Amino acid sequence: MAKYTEIEAILNALFDSVAWKSENIKTFPGNFVGDTGNKYIRISILGNGKGVNISSLSGALMIDIFVDTGNGINAYMLIADTLDEYLVGKTLIGTNGNIQLMNSTVVPYGVDKDTPRLFRTLYSIPFNFIGT
Repeated sequence: MAKYTEIEAILNALFDSVAWKSENIKTFPGNFVGDTGNKYIRISILGNGKGVNISSLSGALMIDIFVDTGNGINAYMLIADTLDEYLVGKTLIGTNGNIQLMNSTVVPYGVDKDTPRLFRTLYSIPFNFIGT
């Protein structure tokens, strides 16, 4: 019943894949703090609901998108579109369960308070984790 670590393992496999790495978007966990350049994402897992069984869970992936300030909406929307290609409507298969992903939402937050040269946008996508 290790649902949280299973969800993390499934997502790590996706964002560690050759295909994702070829997108050239640096990817970090939600607890990452630092400055890594001008374009990266930070992924957090929010488990906030019941699943179909005791080993299951519903929730959302909360992905912060960081791009250079002043480049217009195209910069973060391109990353959001790329995330959609990998996530929206997909089922990600794990060893002890699967993640079913729904549709995404993008909310621009503006200039990052910690690193003002970066613009922060929140990409969120609900999921259902079906554990075995």
